[in-house]
Amino acid sequence: MFGTEAKGAYEYDGQSYNERNLHVPGFYTCLGCHDTHSLEVKVDTCTICHSSVAQAGLESIRITAGDFDGDGDELEGIAGELDTMAERLYTAVQEYATNAGTPIAFSDAAYPYFFNDLNGNGVVDPDEANRDNGFASWTPRMLRAAYNYQWFQKDPGAFAHNGLYMVQVLFDSLSDIGVDVSGYTRPEVPVEPES
Repeated sequence: MFGTEAKGAYEYDGQSYNERNLHVPGFYTCLGCHDTHSLEVKVDTCTICHSSVAQAGLESIRITAGDFDGDGDELEGIAGELDTMAERLYTAVQEYATNAGTPIAFSDAAYPYFFNDLNGNGVVDPDEANRDNGFASWTPRMLRAAYNYQWFQKDPGAFAHNGLYMVQVLFDSLSDIGVDVSGYTRPEVPVEPES
């Protein structure tokens, strides 16, 4: 939600990033959208402005102009854009690690999350999900990309919290690890008017 103000994701040198997502008045904090005690999303509140939520779910909101992930679908919304970019980033991290001689796999349910993929099947199998098998053959480029991939995975509401910031982070991660992003679009950082 706080974007570059919090710097939770790895931000690349020479790039600028969106700041805090100021949605609309009354929705500038966590409690604007989430119940105080359960943290459940106040879906009824969303439907006041986003009528599609009732039928299509929360992921249907935040549809904005542009095809950030280069898949040709400009109507999928930020959630779909981010999912495609994250999938491509994970594939790129795996390709990078395999080319470096040590296959890698990710599990969001087991610490340290990234493991040596001993059988090269692309997933963390039960016998691989242990600390002693934690991936340790990091290069700086791979570590930056993997960190941002995991950061996205740990925030299932990234599309709503600050979707354009997350697109910027994933775009830069993809570019840095060697993915051709010429078909992708990186959102520009809004310029604040001078006071």
